[in-house]
Amino acid sequence: MRLRIDPARGAMNFNVVRPKGEARRHDDMLAEDRWCAEFPRLLQTLQARGIALTVTRQLAAGEAPVQQVDAASLPLWHEDEERRPQSAPRALRR
Repeated sequence: MRLRIDPARGAMNFNVVRPKGEARRHDDMLAEDRWCAEFPRLLQTLQARGIALTVTRQLAAGEAPVQQVDAASLPLWHEDEERRPQSAPRALRR
């Protein structure tokens, strides 16, 4: 996933991405399906933490090709990141 934030417009943009040159149609569909399934939970979590989002555009899995990006622009993934314990959402204080 890639998150881009435009503070001037107050906009957030989420995209499923993969490194350029990797042809993984099946993996792309799995990633898009999972993202689409988990997106409502992300919205609820952000809302619980005081960040309310209005969705202005949402594409279904497979509706557009997964964007290819330069691999050097992607963060490194560590095996243990998937196993981190998750805490309950907390509201942000202002």
